[in-house]
Amino acid sequence: TASFTTADETKLDGIEAAATADQTGAEIASALSGEAVTGLTNLESDVLTLKGYKAQAWEARFQINSGVIKHQIGAVGASTTAGSWHDKVLNASQSLITTPNGADASTAFSGGAKISGTSPNILIFDTADQGAIADAFLLVATADYDTNGVNISFRAGFTSRDVDGVTIFRPEVQVRDDSGAAFNINTTNLATGADRVTMQFIGYLA
Repeated sequence: TASFTTADETKLDGIEAAATADQTGAEIASALSGEAVTGLTNLESDVLTLKGYKAQAWEARFQINSGVIKHQIGAVGASTTAGSWHDKVLNASQSLITTPNGADASTAFSGGAKISGTSPNILIFDTADQGAIADAFLLVATADYDTNGVNISFRAGFTSRDVDGVTIFRPEVQVRDDSGAAFNINTTNLATGADRVTMQFIGYLA
């Protein structure tokens, strides 16, 4: 039987007794850093996802401008700036753009959003179909309304609705006052340039 070499003995000396210790989280993270992650369906190396749905956070502002309701969608805390976490909102615009409010079934989105033609207290956001997660994922919206001391609240969720001939589940927000009544997003409730409705979202989108 061949004898162990000095190099072999050095390797054996480096093995802990019973070899039970695991790598620490920091050691695993360091090992994965810079490596391409493959073969995992629920994990991506460069984005925060859950079962293929990407974490999203965005801010939307609706206000009157030149006599019409306009909106912009961008980074949380800075809707005039493009962010890294609202890419699932299609065609989101960081510049003020006129918000469509015509009949839902025949009116297209513009700049990532529209006001429901049926219920003008409902804001609809342009995304891919969220049907697979509509009953399982929460979409949270917080409110900031700056006019006349009116308190409002948001009820966010996913609704199947025909918009411009396409019926799919999309993110929607109902805007209500502190009595629970519908608060319509129109030039009556947002009457001056200082009046605005700003909302911030966090959730997962397809």
